[in-house]
Amino acid sequence: MRKNMAGRTGFSVVDPGGNWIRFVSREQVPPATTKLGQALENAVVQGDSRGNVAQAVKILSAALARERATASADDVAAAEAYLAELRES
Repeated sequence: MRKNMAGRTGFSVVDPGGNWIRFVSREQVPPATTKLGQALENAVVQGDSRGNVAQAVKILSAALARERATASADDVAAAEAYLAELRES
């Protein structure tokens, strides 16, 4: 989900000329209301939109360490899944 794309999910690719092409869903996702959810949104902006994977990992790792005990299982699962995706890239 993209915080800077009105809550729409999607992905970006870069063509050989260096142009960023964004593909987004028409479905709008409501904004996060939990601290971990907000951290996930911020990590997505850093990792996907700005290409700053290291900063995204830093944001999400700190948020998981801080919020894991009180966050919902769904929030933790989403954060862990995106963190694993970031670490693979």
